[in-house]
Amino acid sequence: MKRLATLAILSILSLFVLAILSTGGLSLTKVPFLSFGDDIKLSGTAFDQKTLDQVSKITELTFPAGTQGLEYAYFGSGIDDSMVAKIRIPAGKKEEFMTNLPFASDDGTAPFPIMGHGQPWWKPDTLTERSAAEKTLPNERPLAVIIGHQGGEVIVYVTWSCT
Repeated sequence: MKRLATLAILSILSLFVLAILSTGGLSLTKVPFLSFGDDIKLSGTAFDQKTLDQVSKITELTFPAGTQGLEYAYFGSGIDDSMVAKIRIPAGKKEEFMTNLPFASDDGTAPFPIMGHGQPWWKPDTLTERSAAEKTLPNERPLAVIIGHQGGEVIVYVTWSCT
């Protein structure tokens, strides 16, 4: 008798859960511990000083005065947030920026994170006089930066992720 009562209760619970799931009353995207953020893409003037300040905050990079954001993509819809950016540094401030990390000369053969692949503007391989640096920030957040020249300008490509 107890076994029959247990089976009846399990059957009712199963039907209840099935009804909730089939009506959209409960979905994994609505469970707070699985909620993810948004993906954000900015280009040109939309990549403003406020966004550049946010890049500086999460990467711990200090950008010199006159730095300009060119392209930005923040991927917040997955389990681990990540960010890629293309930034213009004033030509006379390249050395100042390079004091952020221990940069090493890069002939284009050094590995570089591929997070920016798929973005039409992600072309660090077109830089000349390249230097690259990588660092693991607190909480195991990898940061990679390539700086070089492109069309007479000093360009920085930045990748960051929160693992």
